[in-house]
Amino acid sequence: MKTKKKLLIIGPHYDTFIKGSGEELANYYDEINVIIPKWKKLKLFFFKKTIFKIVDKKFSTSKKNIKIHEVLCSSIIFFATKDIINYLNHKKIDYNLILSHFLVPYGYLGNQLASLNCVKSIIIGHGFDVYKFPFDNFINKNIAQKILKESDKIITVSNSNLKCLRKLGYKNKVNVIPNGFDPKVFKKLDKNKCKSYLNIPKNKKVILTIGNLVDVKNQISLINAIKELKIKKQNFICYIIGNGSLKQALEDKIKQEKLGGYIKLKGSKPHKEIPLWLNAADVFVLPSYSEGNPTVMFEALGCGIPYVGTNVGGVRDIIHSEKYGFIYDNPKDYKTFANLLDKSLNKKWDKNEILNYSKRFTWNKIVQELLKKLNKY
Repeated sequence: MKTKKKLLIIGPHYDTFIKGSGEELANYYDEINVIIPKWKKLKLFFFKKTIFKIVDKKFSTSKKNIKIHEVLCSSIIFFATKDIINYLNHKKIDYNLILSHFLVPYGYLGNQLASLNCVKSIIIGHGFDVYKFPFDNFINKNIAQKILKESDKIITVSNSNLKCLRKLGYKNKVNVIPNGFDPKVFKKLDKNKCKSYLNIPKNKKVILTIGNLVDVKNQISLINAIKELKIKKQNFICYIIGNGSLKQALEDKIKQEKLGGYIKLKGSKPHKEIPLWLNAADVFVLPSYSEGNPTVMFEALGCGIPYVGTNVGGVRDIIHSEKYGFIYDNPKDYKTFANLLDKSLNKKWDKNEILNYSKRFTWNKIVQELLKKLNKY
């Protein structure tokens, strides 16, 4: 009898790139179980501290052979491994391969479970876990190096991440496989119909950004760039989609610069509405200080929308030609950013060329590359 292919996925959530690849992998595995640790707060003397971030969201899947498990775990990683083992035993979940998203802490957990069950551990390094965490201090570096050494295979999403892994002394072969997008969801739609539905003025060019309102996403620089752009042209509007700790500061900045007629904070939007916003846009922007391989970049390209952003993470790997967008080096350089926004709004983009290029990054194509590595184990 043929052995069933059973995959265990470990990560901080089942959303965006984890869900995108997971739903596609379900076509090639008999059973996939997704473990999402829900971290308990660590009690330190008279207060409780959160060690690992929890993505507070309800996760779902459309695949019958995928089961999502949110497992309450200790914030002490050794005991977290035991908590997951107890859960897996209680639910009688078995597996013959482990795929972990992020080196820390999920790659560590994956390695431990793989060792105990004599299966292989594959880790995908995405962003901060590769380019930031290991270089914060000596302890973190040792932790990352140990995780890398104990894994059976390392995959990462960008060439810049690969360079970081080499700096850590990891000499084994690393496969660079970017993130992707769902072409059934993110595709070309009628721009005017999208604008009508979203109540966007049809006579204005649209600049769009989507992301949490936090320092790393650098929406402040976008506001400064819009202030510069306003001197050159008037017939545009910028929409910022997302929520976060900087919401009030951004509102105050927009008011202070008298840009209320040019920039609109729209808050979070349901995922099903994002393709409408992208199709209503003339250019998508992301002036981040750091990124891994932003999924929204692929989603924008999948809608035929050019991308303008900073040269961080894996962005240059994808936006390597001005056929698809513009990138610049210094996230604080809002004047260069403004010039590129002006250039992008004036340029006659070949939308079909962008759409054809984006086909390289559908989840089907990305997972085909991933399977070539997973099937070896």
